[in-house]
Amino acid sequence: DKCHIEARGWRDLLPQTTIFVAKEDERVIGTVRVIKNSESGLPLEKEVEFGNVCKEVTEKKGMLAEGSRMVVLPEYRKFGVGNELARLEITYAAINGITDIVILANLGKNGNSNSRFNVAEKLFMNTWGFEPTGPEFFYNGFDEYALPLRLNIPTMKKQAKDYLRQEARYIKPPYHQMDLF
Repeated sequence: DKCHIEARGWRDLLPQTTIFVAKEDERVIGTVRVIKNSESGLPLEKEVEFGNVCKEVTEKKGMLAEGSRMVVLPEYRKFGVGNELARLEITYAAINGITDIVILANLGKNGNSNSRFNVAEKLFMNTWGFEPTGPEFFYNGFDEYALPLRLNIPTMKKQAKDYLRQEARYIKPPYHQMDLF
């Protein structure tokens, strides 16, 4: 008999994948992953149709990447760790020639509920300028509703560009302060 090993995280081992880890002392408190588009595609394409985005980015001779697996331990969510991870993700992308990032923002278990904490609006859309690329849907991977979003880095909001120029509280060199624009 042969042993079968499921390669669930195989994309994490590819050269087009970069994973950032936020730590306090030696404890991991958050992560985010950036995957550059390649011939194997993006993992999110199994859930969301990004064909129009990919076509547009290709026509403009840009580079598309997926931002995913942003996770912050619950006790650190009120301290800006998620925002700093998003900042790191965007800075890394800009430095490496990535023009567009697509993500899924988790919205909570209750679709169309005004009471849910809407990370999509508060962090990704209002702070960074991500825009929806499709309707929200129930995503089994989160066991919550999700909204596909896209950020075109060259056309980011001025406030987001200014924020990237400021020195980061939690990020160490070389990504701690960027003058990209």
